[in-house]
Amino acid sequence: MGLVSYSSNTTQCGNVYHISDINSDLVSNLDTIRKVMKDLSSRPVKGSTAISAGIDDGIKVLTGKKIRPFAVKTMIVMTDGIHNLGPEPVLSAQAAAKKDIVIHTITFSDDADIKRMEAVAAATGGRHFHAPTAAALAQIFKEIASTLPVMLTN
Repeated sequence: MGLVSYSSNTTQCGNVYHISDINSDLVSNLDTIRKVMKDLSSRPVKGSTAISAGIDDGIKVLTGKKIRPFAVKTMIVMTDGIHNLGPEPVLSAQAAAKKDIVIHTITFSDDADIKRMEAVAAATGGRHFHAPTAAALAQIFKEIASTLPVMLTN
């Protein structure tokens, strides 16, 4: 699992926020991701939404040196669905599809651009979900997880 966050270039309270950051390269320890998430959650979210930049960095993570040769490459893009900075996200999704990456999208705002995020998911053979509540989000993650293959090795 890896983690990428995206927003726009801005500075607040001494923190510099980039259009997109690779917050964690691929790791097998979920505690690493939890620690990064806790840190990200403690900071305010500011700026625009550069969905394509987040997808592009996700592609870097899923095609980098830490990949496992037979792993299925799956990306989950969570967004308020209001893309307002950078290239059209479906173009980045098409680039992901060329690298055998499936993108599932999850929107969570009443104002979300669901059509755009459905197109992003569809470009890679993924699915779009809308999560109006935390309980719905948890169920969506369970549903996505149930579709991922499991490979056992000796």
